[in-house]
Amino acid sequence: MRIEEFLRKVGEPLAKHMLVDPLDIGIGATGELLGVITEGVVDAFLKGWLSKAVQAIGGAVALYAATSPKVAGPTKRLLAQYAFHELGRIVDAKPNDIKELKKSIDELVEAIKSGDWMKALKSGVRDIESEWGEVVGLFQGVSLTSETSLSPELVEFKVEGVEEAGGETSSIEEAEISV
Repeated sequence: MRIEEFLRKVGEPLAKHMLVDPLDIGIGATGELLGVITEGVVDAFLKGWLSKAVQAIGGAVALYAATSPKVAGPTKRLLAQYAFHELGRIVDAKPNDIKELKKSIDELVEAIKSGDWMKALKSGVRDIESEWGEVVGLFQGVSLTSETSLSPELVEFKVEGVEEAGGETSSIEEAEISV
């Protein structure tokens, strides 16, 4: 399947309702999805200056490739959409991101001054064990399945004075819900 066919299939369901070309929706959705996936992977392992550098390089390479005469029209637009997503992430900063960026740049500068290149590299790499260990710890003891169920006695509600379409008032005393 050619990329244009794939992009049209991705965009078809929404494009019918929006009355636009499915290719346009497919390009936008696929470009953004690739950007979000890349962003997630980069942010999972890198931080601060190195995360921003990788996203800048990825965006610049995609934008450069989009300008190539060897690349077909839909692929150019997909690459451009991806590139703009990645380049936009460079300036998209939440307060914690700014703190993390400043800290990693400070660590990088200190490491370069001392000539410790391993420390310089580590200033942009996450400590996977400690950072992801905290995340995993948040979910310890949380079960995705539940042995408990709702009994009809626990699920009751009362609605009074509901006006029906004919102008009459009806009363619902109790409703039983089975789950």
